[in-house]
Amino acid sequence: MRFLMALVLSLSVTTIAFAETVYVDDSLRVGVRPEPDNSYSPTSVVVSGMILEVLERKGNYMLIRTPSGVEGWVSNSYVTKKKPAQVLLEELKTKEKTLQETIDVLNTRIESMSQNEKLLRIKLSDMEQENIEVKEQLNEDSRIAGLLSGSTTPWWSNLIFIALLSIATFSAGVFWYRRHLAKKLGGLSM
Repeated sequence: MRFLMALVLSLSVTTIAFAETVYVDDSLRVGVRPEPDNSYSPTSVVVSGMILEVLERKGNYMLIRTPSGVEGWVSNSYVTKKKPAQVLLEELKTKEKTLQETIDVLNTRIESMSQNEKLLRIKLSDMEQENIEVKEQLNEDSRIAGLLSGSTTPWWSNLIFIALLSIATFSAGVFWYRRHLAKKLGGLSM
């Protein structure tokens, strides 16, 4: 497969790529050469996961620029447009950390809401008990008001009745006292 790719690429003419981004494949270290040929010694090294800017393609090689500005040729077989596993793993770790922080915040909110719910249930229970007591007091007050307002005679007639009853009782007392005194005195009246 690599042989076929190398053959196809070697037959193609040198092309210029415009701001194409590729990554060093999952190989650990790749030599950057001054010319597109393995006979030249590497002048620099790029590592797996490093982002490279493609400046030109020639045969089985591409001219790249590193983020630090180093330019040179690397073999096509060591680079890919797909993000390597190492980069994907780091991105997933970052995403996992962010999601875990979100989960922690949400769990804290749930715990807080649970405590608030418990407090609200206690308050609701207290208010329901208070409501029952107020209704009972209202019923008692209504019963007393009904007894007081249920009378068909006006209040002043009750007052007159009490006054007449008091006069009659006083008169009976005076009559009884005179009679009792007359018995003691042997029938003399005063």
